[in-house]
Amino acid sequence: MRIFQLPSQVAKVDMSSPQEFSISISHGGLQATANGTWVLRPPTHEQSNYRECNIVITSVLKEIARDSVPNRLLVGHEELNHPHLASALADTLQEADTAQAATHICLILPAKDGYIVRSDIFAIRFARCPVIFRALDCTEPRQRLQRVADDANITRIFASTAAILSLKDARNAPALDSILDAEIEMRLSFPWILDQQPRQTTLALFNGVDTFERGEAIYNAAKALGISLIVIDRPGHWIMGKSFEHLRQAFLPIDITPDPGLPGRIVTAIQDHGVPVDGLISYADPFLPYIALAAQQLGLPTPPPDALFISTDKHKTRQAENHEALRVSSPEEALKAVAASKLSYPLIVKPCCGFSSEGVSRVRDAEELTQAAQPLDTRRHGSDFVIEEYVDGPEVDANLVLLDDEELFWEVSDDFPSPGDNPGGDGGVGSSFIELANVLPSGLPRAELDMLRDSLHASLRRIGFRSGFFHMEARVRDSSMHYDVDDSGVLELREKGPAGAPSQCGTGKPSAFLVEINVRPPGIQASFASACTYGVEFYGLHLLFAVGDADRLRALTQPFAPSSLLTPSLSGGIKGAQHWCEIVFVPTERGGVYDGDEDCCEELKRRRPDLAAHIAKSLCFWKRGDEIPDPSTGVLTWIAYLLVVSRESRDAVVKLAEEVRSELRYRVV
Repeated sequence: MRIFQLPSQVAKVDMSSPQEFSISISHGGLQATANGTWVLRPPTHEQSNYRECNIVITSVLKEIARDSVPNRLLVGHEELNHPHLASALADTLQEADTAQAATHICLILPAKDGYIVRSDIFAIRFARCPVIFRALDCTEPRQRLQRVADDANITRIFASTAAILSLKDARNAPALDSILDAEIEMRLSFPWILDQQPRQTTLALFNGVDTFERGEAIYNAAKALGISLIVIDRPGHWIMGKSFEHLRQAFLPIDITPDPGLPGRIVTAIQDHGVPVDGLISYADPFLPYIALAAQQLGLPTPPPDALFISTDKHKTRQAENHEALRVSSPEEALKAVAASKLSYPLIVKPCCGFSSEGVSRVRDAEELTQAAQPLDTRRHGSDFVIEEYVDGPEVDANLVLLDDEELFWEVSDDFPSPGDNPGGDGGVGSSFIELANVLPSGLPRAELDMLRDSLHASLRRIGFRSGFFHMEARVRDSSMHYDVDDSGVLELREKGPAGAPSQCGTGKPSAFLVEINVRPPGIQASFASACTYGVEFYGLHLLFAVGDADRLRALTQPFAPSSLLTPSLSGGIKGAQHWCEIVFVPTERGGVYDGDEDCCEELKRRRPDLAAHIAKSLCFWKRGDEIPDPSTGVLTWIAYLLVVSRESRDAVVKLAEEVRSELRYRVV
């Protein structure tokens, strides 16, 4: 690890008035000299772990070097060996246009000695900050930070910089000072500086995700946390490619078939490699119990294997909840079992070990039950189905982080109705339960959110979980809310009328119905949505559980602090959100070949910059020529997803999301 050396002698300066400075930089082909002024500001309060240095760059002389030049950073006449700062300053000066207006930046400095919690924390916490153009991290993983004293000169200040914030509106920068201060305090009021240096750890990642695009966030999180990865997967995995060598310390090819011999094959591969590992992890549900068994043999931190065998089997999960459910493997078994049970239609039929809502059907009679219980691709989902009651009521996705049974983080989003929820017409076996829209924070009343948290936590305890990241799906039976379309045709979660709706269980009191438990973060769409809404990045938390890093788990599960900048309704049931967010899922309606030269999301943003301003992230899953499976095959996919955000109101984000959905253009031929 590099510890950046500070100058041994500094001259005292008057921190209350602007001081002049100059820097010269050669980096990545850019050669530039900049002049300006700086003011070091005191910490906002005694407990603050940061302070700000406001910089105004008044002139920049820059050129692109034709020949390769060594990277170099001079502050005044003193050279600094700080490559991350040099890179960030080069990016800032490259974009600076002082002919139009002075460039205003804010340096974030440590107000205490310690160690950075992760090296990309500022990019995470300042995402979608309305007054910041870009946040550039200037630290290495596990780097030691040194407090900046009141009498520091500009050389020491630059050498201690943890991040550079570039302001959006340079012309109005002075007027934005108070807003900027409030934004920074909201985002950095958590322990991003640790008292103890995190351990250097090595983690074995089993099943390294099917594509780089889907796994990039995992590998980025490992790098930022200073965790080395040994990837275990089938021979020929994409990460074996030379261009991905930097993502892994090693690759161990094995047979990854999820059978009783898998734990032994994993243990043998790790032991034969000869490099000690501090943890073993996977993000793929079918493998989790086997990973836990292997971790036990290696003496590594792990959730209980018995609990994982329950959570990855939907019939066993239902039994743990003491709810009637039937396990069958054929249409004939299904008909007999339902006839002999107390269950009544409508019913849900789904694979016991399924995923991605594939094979899930809502059936209204014996004929539809016969169709729904037909065998699926057993390689993907196995041969057994579970039959259970269909529970009406708002569906939610909930993320709960536990450490020794203590709740570190909790958030809930509203999962809008799927085609299969339609009680008539297309609501039978032909309609899937693929996700269409998800809004966070949840619009449910505080009392129902508290009930959900207590109920789902109790479910985890019953199964045997005490620590881990838990992504759960549930429904609120007898909720005071339901989905309804307003006069403008917008579907939204709204209060029921005075009479409400008939109670399904007779009590009329809201209760939780657990749909499923996933002992891992949600998919990339929901994980990104929560990261930019709460400032809590999920993939890194999952990695930290695997290596037993409790200090960083406690630090990195803290969402944004309450702020006067935010609309009061954002501080309702779930604390810590900076905006409302809707995940717009664009499902595949029919199979074929994707036909388009441009990413459909990027095309929308280019054509509609007004909508692009509200799109925090997007991904088109296909490129020209890709073959897309038809939903009738049982394989459900999305064309794209887009995260739409707004600080105005929940109603505003829902309406914006509908416009985004209607404006997206793509072709499948």
